[in-house]
Amino acid sequence: MSCYLSTSCFGNTLVSDAIRNCHNLGTKNIELSAPHKFQNINNLEKELYKYNDNGFFFTLHNYFPTPEKSFVLNLATNDELSMESNLNLIENVKRLCLASKSPLYGIHAGYLRQAKPSNDGMFIFEKESISYSKALNLSVAFVNKIAPSFEELGLKLLIENLFPSPKIKHSLFCSFEEISEYMSQIPKSVGILLDLAHMKISSNIYGFNKDLFLESFMMNFADRLYEVHISDNDGIKDQHLGIKENSWVINAIKLIKQDNSLIDLERIFCLECHNASTDQITKSLNLINQIIA
Repeated sequence: MSCYLSTSCFGNTLVSDAIRNCHNLGTKNIELSAPHKFQNINNLEKELYKYNDNGFFFTLHNYFPTPEKSFVLNLATNDELSMESNLNLIENVKRLCLASKSPLYGIHAGYLRQAKPSNDGMFIFEKESISYSKALNLSVAFVNKIAPSFEELGLKLLIENLFPSPKIKHSLFCSFEEISEYMSQIPKSVGILLDLAHMKISSNIYGFNKDLFLESFMMNFADRLYEVHISDNDGIKDQHLGIKENSWVINAIKLIKQDNSLIDLERIFCLECHNASTDQITKSLNLINQIIA
């Protein structure tokens, strides 16, 4: 077992170039993520097939594959066109999971506000917000709609925790209570992707203890935790920085690694630090691999 590396570390490139860059840093364990240049789904499918016999292992994440027309993937949307875009992306996700032999697909839980993509890859959220309960119901309904098709294909669908901003609550699935409420309403076949950096921001803004959160999370959801995203930040913004020996993340990885609840798949640890140099990425991978190998 060694750490996966997200292709988001080499964003705005062709997928094949990002895979090659990940491989050049010494790994064939790769998470296919955004942002990348648009490629025809048929061509991308054929391209991913070729890696199957060359020792590569993949997992898929959120806004991948890149659609021809950009949109914000939001499971809690009540807009018909956005919902259609969501469903089209999900159909392509399933095709590429099979082509790449990825056992997992992790997706963000959703937002209380409609949003548009900006040129820098960030979201521009609308001022108007729906209630938390309505956003929760919309997101849960979407997951319940798509989960059976993932299960039929032998694919594990995962929901990823998000985080609030200091001024506005715009995301679902941020605290332990929110995760518990959400997971109680979706099929047991659906797992969790725990983003440690997102959790760090949530703990800072909501004022809960990271260590106590993680203890409670592992006690209640270890058997549904299939992937862990790793990066660091200042506790306010999702900066996707590399990790250091004194990072809190190190102790979190050690605690999670001690658990052996999963019986059907091996838990994946994935480095997602697209605001780090190649040297920082390499050092971060080495630190993680010393723990999980």
